[in-house]
Amino acid sequence: MAIKIFVLVKDQTTGEFIDVETDSSKTLFGFYSHRGALWGSNLVRSLGLVLLPKLLDIGDLYLTTHDEFDLFEKEIRIIEKNIDIIAADTGDQPKYIMHYVENALEAISKARELNGTIMIG
Repeated sequence: MAIKIFVLVKDQTTGEFIDVETDSSKTLFGFYSHRGALWGSNLVRSLGLVLLPKLLDIGDLYLTTHDEFDLFEKEIRIIEKNIDIIAADTGDQPKYIMHYVENALEAISKARELNGTIMIG
């Protein structure tokens, strides 16, 4: 099962939340095993990340404020800077982790632009 990242906006007419991404390749944020093996790993925690490990600790994440977007971006940038050691630790190829990083950065940008919610799960 895949972990997906979505930007949701509230439809002003219906009140329902709508996913704004139409390209499914831009929603991939890993696989279920990555909750522990990547985002919640001891190495990621040792880098000071607190938000991403919650994917393992509590489940799906809903980020709604610009402060949460800022923290998420900070953590994604830490992943990006340490991608080679993280890849070595997890056994994943750096290009796949970079794909997740790129999808996250794009989601952050869209959520800020549209005043949306980021849902990861």
